[in-house]
Amino acid sequence: MVTLRPARQSDIPSLVALLRQLFEIETQFAFDPERHRAGIVLILSRPEMGRIIVAELDGRVIGMVNLQFTVSTAHGTLSVHIDDLVVDAAARGQGAGAALMEAAQVTAKELGAGRITVNVDPSNASALDFYRRFGFSSLNLTRHAKAL
Repeated sequence: MVTLRPARQSDIPSLVALLRQLFEIETQFAFDPERHRAGIVLILSRPEMGRIIVAELDGRVIGMVNLQFTVSTAHGTLSVHIDDLVVDAAARGQGAGAALMEAAQVTAKELGAGRITVNVDPSNASALDFYRRFGFSSLNLTRHAKAL
């Protein structure tokens, strides 16, 4: 049975391995284990910025959701952004993704967030279908980024 819990420092190698799988799909990002490790450490050390929840099966981390916190002036509330949601390819289809999504939404509500957002690679049809099943709809916006 899949269980959920907050991520710990000892999970970092497993989380980096999950991000490797994610970034094989999201090709606009290059896998950089040291950079990803630093990001995970930052989130774990600054809980006011976000949370990482892991899914475990038989004592092994098989999935994660990375939640980032911001304020939406449009909504006048906290907004939670799902920065990463990934389940190990070998463990998909066992409910871990759905459990992580439910946990993300519960966490957002408990924090008083007025909305939850996610970016999805438009070529990732299975991810688009997954988020639609949970009531997400596409915004008529594009996201732009610039490295600093």
